Amino acid sequence: MLSAVSIEPNYKNDNLYGFVIRSGKERALFKEIGLQSGGVILSINHIETQQLILNACSIKKRA
Repeated sequence: MLSAVSIEPNYKNDNLYGFVIRSGKERALFKEIGLQSGGVILSINHIETQQLILNACSIKKRA
């Protein structure tokens, strides 16, 4: 799956504003699952991306 997509942080006014996705080697799979190259992911499972990053940092500090 990772060869089908690349993900980069997206910033708006110097703040993280989701992640930009771009198609990788498997463009047909990328389109088949309904993604558009250059699209911005703002949430995953109804959790905003900024909160996901904060959660990950909190977990890492406890480890």
